Amino acid sequence: MPTSLADRDEGRIVTVRALVSRKGQSPLVRIDSSFLFRGPLLEEEKGFTVIERDVDVFVADDAVKGVLMSKDMWHDLKATDVLVGVALSLKVESREERIGNGMSKFETKGTITRSGVQIGSISLTTPSATNCPVLAFLDRHGTPHDKMAPAPPCTYRTQLDRAHHSDVPYAFASRDTNPLHVSPFAAALAGLDRPIVHGMLNAARARQAIEAAVGGPVVMIKAEFVGMVHSASRLKTSCTLIGTRHGSRVVQWELKTEDPHRRGNWVLAVKGTAEVGQPPITYLFTGQGSAEANMGMDLYNTSHAAQAVWDRADAFFKQKY
Repeated sequence: MPTSLADRDEGRIVTVRALVSRKGQSPLVRIDSSFLFRGPLLEEEKGFTVIERDVDVFVADDAVKGVLMSKDMWHDLKATDVLVGVALSLKVESREERIGNGMSKFETKGTITRSGVQIGSISLTTPSATNCPVLAFLDRHGTPHDKMAPAPPCTYRTQLDRAHHSDVPYAFASRDTNPLHVSPFAAALAGLDRPIVHGMLNAARARQAIEAAVGGPVVMIKAEFVGMVHSASRLKTSCTLIGTRHGSRVVQWELKTEDPHRRGNWVLAVKGTAEVGQPPITYLFTGQGSAEANMGMDLYNTSHAAQAVWDRADAFFKQKY
């Protein structure tokens, strides 16, 4: 679904979102992509943007509670549910439609939860304003729920690679058979020395290099394409730790390609940020019964929780091996 349409000097930028799920279950992956359409703009100052915020509002004292309860943008929120010294979580989605002369229409909705339980909702339509009242309130009184904790910079080992001589297999797999990616003749007509590599393939290479350098699965990646990568070019990916978020390491990364006309001169092609999760860890406690007979059975016989864990592990072991 489209989430943004905005005009820039270079053209019109359209942002779309895709959710990937399995058998109708909760989405496993969210993909946001922005595309540039060059050319003259047909309508000035027209467009829309969907803005999402997930913030925590800490009710420090009665004054903050009073400000919170005075707003008519909340619904079903009771004063008895707003406790001093307790944080509220507000999840908001606001759609901004630009109507001209610097003004916009805002349609905002969301939820208010405390300790995971919904205690209210958010709904407000603003026909004409320069900014969204709900988002302005959250900017003043809230803190981002997923705020990054800064960390001392740490540079990981640079990963070297080389682009494929031919991207035909990837073109058929992705169904992106743009001649600039697969045909030397089309590339020559466009003034290029060789075909250029698909942007998504460059992003996938960068992700693979980040996982190898940092040591863990990439759970989120943002990529900005700023240059071209020619077929068979040498590549190098570097990444630097800048912080942590929810246990994941946040890194800035760059993928550079060697200039085909100047060997040893590296040119930036793709850059972005990524969140790298912790590597899978397994704790094994071996030698049950080796120290003494019936070791652990005292706890097994007196704790329902220990018994449940023991039986589940025992059943898994017997089924697996």
